[in-house]
Amino acid sequence: MKRLQIVSLFVLLALALSCKPSPATPTAPPSPTIGPIEVLPTPTPVPPPPTPTFTPAPTATPV
Repeated sequence: MKRLQIVSLFVLLALALSCKPSPATPTAPPSPTIGPIEVLPTPTPVPPPPTPTFTPAPTATPV
């Protein structure tokens, strides 16, 4: 039983060593180098529209 474990260990080791990636495997192209980042000027904030003032409706006076 011990001999079977040793043999299977060598078989797995041989398989792991033989599974090298082939040179024809496509690789991702190198990422382009990032140049200086241009900082855009911040736009001037637009003021919010004025809130309408609430005017209560005239109340009817009792006659």
